Amino acid sequence: MALNFTFNPNFRPSDSLNLTPPPTLQPSRPVARNPLPVLQTQISPEALLRISAYHRAAVAASQAGDEIGKKLNSFRLFIRDLENPNISNPTFVLSFKQQFGNALFLTLCEEVAHGLTGRRDVEAGERILNENFRSVLRIKNYDGKNLLNQIESFFAYQLENHRGNVDLNSIGEMMEKYTDHLQQASRSPLGGRLLEDAARLKTDATNTFKSLPEQAKGVICKRIYELDGSGNRSSDYGYQRALEDIERIFRYQGESPLQRAIAHCSDNAPRAPSFTISYIHNESIKLTDSQQIVKEVRKLYQLEELTHFLADAYKHNDFIAAKYLEFTPELRDLINQSVWLACYQPLDPAFGQNFVVRNPRALLGIRNQQGVDIVMQLIAHQQEKILALRLHEEVIAFNNASQNKNSAQILEIFNQLSDKAKEDFRTRVWNRDSKPELSGWQNFFGGWGYYGTRKIEADPLTLFTGYPVVITEYLNYLREKVITADAVLLEELKRTV
Repeated sequence: MALNFTFNPNFRPSDSLNLTPPPTLQPSRPVARNPLPVLQTQISPEALLRISAYHRAAVAASQAGDEIGKKLNSFRLFIRDLENPNISNPTFVLSFKQQFGNALFLTLCEEVAHGLTGRRDVEAGERILNENFRSVLRIKNYDGKNLLNQIESFFAYQLENHRGNVDLNSIGEMMEKYTDHLQQASRSPLGGRLLEDAARLKTDATNTFKSLPEQAKGVICKRIYELDGSGNRSSDYGYQRALEDIERIFRYQGESPLQRAIAHCSDNAPRAPSFTISYIHNESIKLTDSQQIVKEVRKLYQLEELTHFLADAYKHNDFIAAKYLEFTPELRDLINQSVWLACYQPLDPAFGQNFVVRNPRALLGIRNQQGVDIVMQLIAHQQEKILALRLHEEVIAFNNASQNKNSAQILEIFNQLSDKAKEDFRTRVWNRDSKPELSGWQNFFGGWGYYGTRKIEADPLTLFTGYPVVITEYLNYLREKVITADAVLLEELKRTV
């Protein structure tokens, strides 16, 4: 991506320019700017040509910006819908292709394959997305943006360029009219009125300059600073010089900083998204996950992002604190309570949040007796919670599917369960029926194996009969584990401080 100069009121000549595209933007504003009442004056043909050129450029940029704005809004809705478990995977794939084009889809496939397999293989990436489109959420850059967020930033940056073009050309149109009015005022019977309207045009141009996108404003201010000889000047030198006399942005020392900014917005507009892959989340949102599980996986992702930010020496504490404040309220509360307990429960109710915001890296100093920091403890806790939720939903589905089925059908459904669920069922059957002689690999019910395995194979209905009823007991255990997970964690932390 080409350089873009971003205005910064704290800019110093030695500072490097900010190259980060803005994260969020408003839709481009309409070009309907005409502050002048109609006057019975004749604009010179030369000025009229220049005014018309600025106006056409502004209209074209506004129309292009409207299209990009619509695409950006649609893309943000698409990202939001990824958390909806009721939308099927084929729908996501088809919707992406139809709304944003097959070319962008194939680019995304290539990046997904690069992130998850290490190879830029479009076909492999397409297979991954066709199996589970949400896999794209696992792949993050150094700022914690997944591949879709990086495409979103591309659309937002395009919109910023178009918005800058609209405003810059509108300023050019106003300044051409302003110059023409000044020239005509001395020889027109409407001279006083022309001067009044010229003053209004100048004020309107100044206000539009103030509201320019930061990158466009930065190009102008930097050029004024350079034209005045650079050197050791105040941080907002170019900006203040422009406000002293807005004509400086239009014509100054033989050139036009305004035209330079217009060229910058036109020439440096990104043509395609650029991707960076910094790390991959191990956990994936599965097609069978409920909305509750999706929320818990999102919390896990945020905690894992936090570990990367804390380990990155180039990430300032202010950046990490801002990311922490974007966490889900439930996760922030859990972190705050954990910090509060670890610091011996001070009286300040806002202690936990203030502690993190003031110095996020202090979290690395809160460790258990095994030397594991609090963030890694929370990650392990979140992984266990997600596992329990998935098991709970899997066992409910198994229970429902087994209704009114015979033993052979139930066994077939049982064998399709996850290894963890099957093992837990076998262990619970053994515990219910356990006697010393039932331990180990033996011949049970006409076949060799462990007791729980052979009992279920011989009589699958044993999961739904007897006392206690194994499936009911297992469901109650998982439900209680999920409901009390956070409270149990905090209680354990309380005992260890």
